[in-house]
Amino acid sequence: CPGSGIIINGKVLGGVSNFAGEVGNLPYYVINQKERKIGGLNEFAEGVLRTIMSVNCLINPRTIVLSGYQFDDAVISQIKDAAKKYISDLHMPIIEYEKDIHESYVNGLTSIALEQLTYNFNI
Repeated sequence: CPGSGIIINGKVLGGVSNFAGEVGNLPYYVINQKERKIGGLNEFAEGVLRTIMSVNCLINPRTIVLSGYQFDDAVISQIKDAAKKYISDLHMPIIEYEKDIHESYVNGLTSIALEQLTYNFNI
């Protein structure tokens, strides 16, 4: 399932019920087939682009990092090119690809754990 980690001011955002970042639950309503396909992308890349567009409108991040086994250089390039058609330069996030997110994932978990301690540590 798609998911995201949202970092604001150096802290992982969980939301009131730790639901923040569950982008797999974004509603994508399709009115007709013509509206369904954007940018000539395949279904996977289109879903990623719609997610980027949604997240960008909601929190306007500086950077969006993509990761997962379905990505390769060609898909990343397609998504970046299509994003330029739908997101103005003024609001365009940096779109990066991270093949192995293990280190980032561990850093995020460590940050959450440290925030839960009574001492106020930051990494």
